[in-house]
Parts: sequence; structure tokens; C-alpha cells
Amino acid sequence: MKSATLEEVSTVVSKGTTPTTLGHGFLSKGVPFLRAEDVTGGSVNPGEVAYRISEETNSALSRSQLQPGDLLITIAGTLGRVGYLPRSAPPMNCNQAVAFIRLRPEVIDLNYACLACQAKIGHLLKLQKIGTIGNLNLEQVRGFRIPLPSLDEQKRVATQLERVNRLRRNRNYVYQISDNFVQAIFFEMFDDPVTNPQGWKTVELGDLVAEFEGGVNFNPVSEGEPSSPWRVLKISSVTSGEFKPLESKPIRPDTTFHDSLVVRKGDLIISRANTTELVGAVSMVRQTPPKLLLPDKLWRIKLRQNAPADSGYLLHFLQLPHSRKIIGELATGTSGSMKNISKEKAGTIPILLPPTERQEQFIAVMRRVERLRAQQREADRQAENLFQTLLRRAFSETDSPTAEVETVEAVL
Repeated sequence: MKSATLEEVSTVVSKGTTPTTLGHGFLSKGVPFLRAEDVTGGSVNPGEVAYRISEETNSALSRSQLQPGDLLITIAGTLGRVGYLPRSAPPMNCNQAVAFIRLRPEVIDLNYACLACQAKIGHLLKLQKIGTIGNLNLEQVRGFRIPLPSLDEQKRVATQLERVNRLRRNRNYVYQISDNFVQAIFFEMFDDPVTNPQGWKTVELGDLVAEFEGGVNFNPVSEGEPSSPWRVLKISSVTSGEFKPLESKPIRPDTTFHDSLVVRKGDLIISRANTTELVGAVSMVRQTPPKLLLPDKLWRIKLRQNAPADSGYLLHFLQLPHSRKIIGELATGTSGSMKNISKEKAGTIPILLPPTERQEQFIAVMRRVERLRAQQREADRQAENLFQTLLRRAFSETDSPTAEVETVEAVL
């Protein structure tokens, strides 16, 4: 099977820059400005890009101006994410964590290139022995090699794999819709917490909490070193609102720790540090977890005995957009990528306090909803596994993309 490097199939391989280094700031409206977290696989949606810059800043950052059809690879922060700008994309720009590749359309299909890079990027990261806090450089991106069948065959492979990818996206979309359904149930039972038409009592979170139990900063384990069966959670274990025990990392085998750091079923966990959008993210440990410990950037919310608030109710209240906005405003820090909230300020978060029996009714409804969401998560997981399996097989060293198309067609 013929192959080629990205440099051989492109006219430009470059990366962005940071406006603040040139004295420019960010805006709420303007030209979309991509960061690594905006590249999540496949087509980038300009409407979902959080950061914006002015037209003047976009002109000043001419070196990093993006064009519709650019292939994107994240090279700093979260490494190896691959996406592309749709042909209909408006003017956009990016920071230095994003490399953009301007492909030659007469040689390589954009969708095929994106899929091939998604399949092969893990091998590049492993080959270069790059950690999650390391970087890729442009020379590594330029030398990144992918299979290169004929253009017609590329389009055929991309079309078939996109059918599986569409199934994956649809499953994921259904699950995201269920988040809105949960919020709708909350508003149906408790009305708007901002206007509080029922006139229910409002208290501060600190009035309900006995303690915000914090973790500690554990020494990491280097590659190839022995590790303990115990692992420490990452911040990403709670950022989605669903507790993810696999988002954890190993610790040294000789590490000692207090029993209070052990994560247990029923724990309500909140992040004290993250981006403005994600600081204060909350999740609940639904099942007995494996041997997991709290890190220094996560707290366990320990309610007072006989507190007039159910932890399940509190979980969903703190996940409301209204609460998320308040938490973001309470967070402090000069860095846009990492904000912190203190225990004192967390204690001032206003909590609407409906009667206990109404909270119990809400929790009973949510138990039924959670069972449905568990089924949706499993369907989402199966669709994701199917896509990743077919993607790896389509671009494996032993199989050709052409041969794998038949497998995709058989599955569908």
C-alpha cells in the first residue's frame, strides 16, 4: 500500500499563536479562535468555539489564520486530537496548541485524511514517547505518514466509515439530549431557581456542608516504573457530570495515605480547579469504585448530619447552568486555562431548598431516568467501540483500507 507524509500531500503545515503575547485580548463576539479543546474529532462547529477575537486581531495574527478545509491536529496540552474545518466555515484563527495542514485536494480527500490521522496518531505519540504534558513539533507533524490509495478509493473508504461515525454521533446526540431532559424535570418540579416563584428558602452551600474534604498531590509514576494497585483521580473524572473512574493515574507502590482519601460509592465530588467553564464540576460516585483516591484538585462534599438537602438533589442543582455560572464567577486566577475556587467561596454558593418530600419525589424520578441513561451510555459505548475498531482495522499495517470497506458494509 502506497503511503505519504502530511508534508507530501499539503501546501502548508503550520501552527497558531496566542493573541495575548501581542497585546490582544479575547471577546465574547468576533472571529472564532480555536484552542486544543475545540478540536474533538471530525468537523469543527464554529458556533461551539468559546473564545473570540476581533477582526483587527485576526489580521494581526495572519500567520495563524485558518481556511475552510484545513486539517487540524492538537500538538500541545491534550495531544493528538484530529479534526477539520468544514468547507463552509467562516474566518477562524487558532493558538499554538493547534497545527493546521492545508491539504492538496487533487491528491488527498479531507475526510479520508482526518480518519487516517485519527487511526494513526496514537502510533506517533507512542513512537515519540510523548506524555500528556509534552508537545509535538511541526517536523513530527510534517513527517506523519498515512496510507494513500487512489483518490477515488479514499473517498469510498471515507464514505463507508462515515456511516459508522454517523451512528456514533447519533448515539452521542441522544445521550446529550437526555441532559436537557434532566434540566426540564428539575424546572418542572422546582420552577426557576433564579426567580423562585414558589418562595422557597434559599441557603448557602456552607450551611449544608460539614466539610469539603480535599485530597493530596501524589507523586506520579514514570513510564516503566512499578506502581501501586491504588490510583488517583484526574480532574477529568468529574468534568462531564458523570463520574468516570477510568480517568485516573497510577501512584508509587510505596505511597501511604489516610483512609479519608479513599473514594466511595455515594461520594459527591466537585473540582476546585479547572477552566472557568469547568471549575466546580460535580459528579456522584454511583457504583463502588476500584481502588481510587482523591487528588488535591478534587473535594468530597460531606453534608452535615440531618442536613435539609439530599445529595442527589444537590448534585443536579449544582449542575444547572445557573449554578455553573455562579461558580465560574466565584473562581479566581489570572490564567484562563486554570481557575480556582476556595472553600470559603464555595460555601457561599446559593442553594434553593424545597421541602424534603419534594426533593425525595425528584430523586425517585431521577432513579428511573438514570436507568434509561445507563442504557443510553451502553449504546453510546458500543457505537464508539465499533467505530474505533473499524477505524483501526481500516488503517492497520496488515489490512488495506480497500479490504476493510467490505467489513464496514457487512456491519451496516
